[in-house]
Amino acid sequence: MNQVYIASPVWSQVKKTSKGVQGKRVYIPLRHTLSEAVGGLRANEYTLHTANRVQYDSTYIYQKRNYGRVQVDGLAIAASKGKGGWIDAFSGETRSIAEANAIEIDQQVMGRGTGILGNASAAVTASATTVTVDDPHGITVTSPGYMWFRKGMMLEAWDASANAFLTVYPLISAITPSSNQFTVATAFGTALADGDFICRKYAGSFDSSDNTYADAQNTGNGVIMGIDRIVDNDQTDVPGDDIDSFQGIDGNAATQNWWRATVRTGRGILTETKIQEDLDEIEDNTDADAPNLALTTKAIRNKLIEIVKSDRMISSLNLVGGWEAIKYKGGSVTLPIMVHKFCPTGYMYYLNLKYLKYYTLKKLVWDNSGGGIIKPVSGEDQYEAWFKMYGNLGTDKRNAMGKATGYTTS
Repeated sequence: MNQVYIASPVWSQVKKTSKGVQGKRVYIPLRHTLSEAVGGLRANEYTLHTANRVQYDSTYIYQKRNYGRVQVDGLAIAASKGKGGWIDAFSGETRSIAEANAIEIDQQVMGRGTGILGNASAAVTASATTVTVDDPHGITVTSPGYMWFRKGMMLEAWDASANAFLTVYPLISAITPSSNQFTVATAFGTALADGDFICRKYAGSFDSSDNTYADAQNTGNGVIMGIDRIVDNDQTDVPGDDIDSFQGIDGNAATQNWWRATVRTGRGILTETKIQEDLDEIEDNTDADAPNLALTTKAIRNKLIEIVKSDRMISSLNLVGGWEAIKYKGGSVTLPIMVHKFCPTGYMYYLNLKYLKYYTLKKLVWDNSGGGIIKPVSGEDQYEAWFKMYGNLGTDKRNAMGKATGYTTS
């Protein structure tokens, strides 16, 4: 009986498309002005308006590679067959790796595209095997720091003082949720400072300023982009953030402020009016393209139910993949609000799924080169199988989305 959380609610809602996906990156043309040679003419003025042209830009989305691999020895396969075996070894491993991939992709979708699972929240000596963590995905929040770490993960730590990854890759042997700690079977071998990044092995990629590399032909990390970075205005400095731009455009620049999502911080006690203010600002920031899905925490969802239950009926909506959401109705918007177990504390993401897509070059597929999916390991009594998936999450209309942070329930 499975004992591990394996759900992937956000990934289930994201549209997957291969349209226009060729090569290592996807180009998307963007129009960000109108032809403004219009207007009235005052008396005795007969000169027509000076014609000008629509201004275009382009954004690009690099493909990312995700893999899964299983390996079983010949004796285990033989022993698991027949009447005495309680699980088919290879079937058990392949099912498990598929489930691990589901939650891993959902983790990446919720993040910032950096590979950071969390930060060390206190100094860790070179020989210590217990690590206290905070800031999931590098986001400074009070969410449980341990939430993206799981028993069995192989880790890699970024030493900010040396601007390098440590060369020891510990395996998590236990998680202690009550103290936001995990225990590793072998120590990192080098001391970690408060704030050092911890990633899956080979996932992260950072520069000398501790920023993740902007995607390019020969740089970039190993995870797909996440909604916390997509739904951003490029004006908040988050450790491990992109250096300047998102998908090749710097939304922080005054001339490119059209490439910003709506970000409202320090929202305080949740009220229905504040939610409506969030939605109104997103609509004002675009051509009345309202969000069609909100993500938040259980605490915020429960508070919203408490607020509106006295004057309207709470109803639910069925979403893709069997997930359910409560339905909020206000102004011109009917908005499903879905809970994500690992949404950052006090956050509300407002998404428009029309403009949020996973651009895929290759769907998840088990590698069958060499004549089959299950392959013998050369020179060993072992067999392995591995799958791959090429693609990345991106947007072609960033300003149709938003996020609000700092919501509280009291």
